Amino acid sequence: MASVEVMKVKKSVEKLCIDCVVDVAKAIQKCQKDIGDRVQKMANDIVKVQLPAAGTDLGDLEKFPDEINEILTREGSDFKRLVTLRVRINLDKAARKMTVKSSAISGPLLDI
Repeated sequence: MASVEVMKVKKSVEKLCIDCVVDVAKAIQKCQKDIGDRVQKMANDIVKVQLPAAGTDLGDLEKFPDEINEILTREGSDFKRLVTLRVRINLDKAARKMTVKSSAISGPLLDI
């Protein structure tokens, strides 16, 4: 049977391990929320960008909503194993306005 002193050491170390795991779990949850909030902010900022005035052909912007995710994929390649960023923008050429359809994050970081 282990001595009382050895049991105290084990109990102290176990508590330190548990405290660490709890803090890491909280940090991961905060990270998930911060990333989601940041992607939503980016989407909201994108739709605030002024489109060219009436009389300007917006044909070159036709595929731009899809290109946004290509940019996010390219620029986020360093962390693509952890999280993927996605934004869906609607381009209303008649109203010369963009709106957010959705913003999302996905990947293993969210499965934790």
